[in-house]
Amino acid sequence: MDIDYGGLSYAESVDRFSDTAEWQYHTAELLGDMRTLSMVQWSPLDWLEFGCGTGRLPGMLSDTSRYVGTDINRFCLRKAKIRYSGCLRSAEFLCREDLLGFSKRSFDNVVAIHSLSQVKDIPKYLRQIKYVLRPKGLLGLIVPNSGYRVLMWARNKCRGYKDEPRGQSSHTGNGWRKVLEKQGFDIFSMKYCGDKPWVLHGLPVDSVKSKILIVARTY
Repeated sequence: MDIDYGGLSYAESVDRFSDTAEWQYHTAELLGDMRTLSMVQWSPLDWLEFGCGTGRLPGMLSDTSRYVGTDINRFCLRKAKIRYSGCLRSAEFLCREDLLGFSKRSFDNVVAIHSLSQVKDIPKYLRQIKYVLRPKGLLGLIVPNSGYRVLMWARNKCRGYKDEPRGQSSHTGNGWRKVLEKQGFDIFSMKYCGDKPWVLHGLPVDSVKSKILIVARTY
């Protein structure tokens, strides 16, 4: 990954996306699944978000929880820090490409929303996540299904964009299960969900389950 990937325009795009009802609904559903499956007291907990963007997640957590968000785009982090400046809750935002600077077993839960699929070496980052997770801690993921690339290419073409979508993992649900289990994670929950309905060539399209919500725990 490149530091400041996409620059300011990328940060603004991330901020707009995380403000959509779709992002908030899927994120709330993931957190609800994590709450249901948690084997430790839910609050207060220490949270780490890998790829925090402009920092929407802390507002959806308990005010008593400790939160640390990492990202490689300083423009995203700047927006996140402005959002929580003067707030009483504990929210820390760090510009880091990896998780090697954190102590072993220092977080109860790790969340990666549309971020883990962007890295080139997914197993490497899963090993780092496993290192920082405490016993019985959970990993919550929102990742693209294999249909994501086809869906985004078709939608972008309808909107007049010429470029094919890049940077998204092509894992299916079974692919994500295999890579997680190989790195020592036990899958608790896996849900397929789609975008809100949209129109392609005059016909509504809502059947592509383009995203997967996963909750996993280390062995």
